[in-house]
Amino acid sequence: MNATTTTEPAKATLSEPTRILFQIASRSHTLCELLGIEVIERGDVVNKLRYQIMPRSWLVPHPTRMNELSFDPDIFAKRLAGGMSDGERHMSLFLLNVWNPGYARQQKGWNFDLFAALRQLDGGNCAAIAWFLHCPIWP
Repeated sequence: MNATTTTEPAKATLSEPTRILFQIASRSHTLCELLGIEVIERGDVVNKLRYQIMPRSWLVPHPTRMNELSFDPDIFAKRLAGGMSDGERHMSLFLLNVWNPGYARQQKGWNFDLFAALRQLDGGNCAAIAWFLHCPIWP
């Protein structure tokens, strides 16, 4: 009798830019909630993250690398039309503009207004934006 073994499919990983985007988002409690991430350990540069089980339709297969997922800003931006709080909207727009500022500038309704955001966001989200502006980690 031959023993058969089954191999599980390889788990998908995040593309490098998407992984960095999650690290940037981890500084904001609002983005952590929207993206379904929890910060386990906070370091100066890198946060250890736990990914909550939730649908992430905006994570799509990378066009050229198998088993890699990439952030799709168009799918993520569809949330802007729904019922978001002002804080969620500002932080979502911040994230879309970090991902690709040129592309975001071309899209209707994707304008991130820093001063409007700072007037409405709480201290934690303002600190997350300030952290990125001080140390813009982006590939």
